[in-house]
Amino acid sequence: MHLNRLLENPKVTVLSDVEVAKGKRRAELHVSGILCETVCVTRPTVALRKLPEVTSVSFDSDREAFVIDYESASSLTSRFERAILGAVIARAARAWLEAIARALKIRR
Repeated sequence: MHLNRLLENPKVTVLSDVEVAKGKRRAELHVSGILCETVCVTRPTVALRKLPEVTSVSFDSDREAFVIDYESASSLTSRFERAILGAVIARAARAWLEAIARALKIRR
């Protein structure tokens, strides 16, 4: 568990989004601010799997990135980003803590 990351509002960065076969894509999205590899990974994984285009989801803990296989002719990474951030626990509180830490110049 990385409690120091409580002062960081989670952010999603697209690492890649490529076509792997006709109509099939793979996206890798890095998520900063993940506290643990239980609930903090499970909730976004479940949210992503609920999207009808998604065929598989995994989490690479070394890179702190979700790997998402999906069926679409075009990129859906903005939709994945919304699903991930929507599943983050206490996102508003963490944004508030990040702002306070920045104002007080607390290092993470």
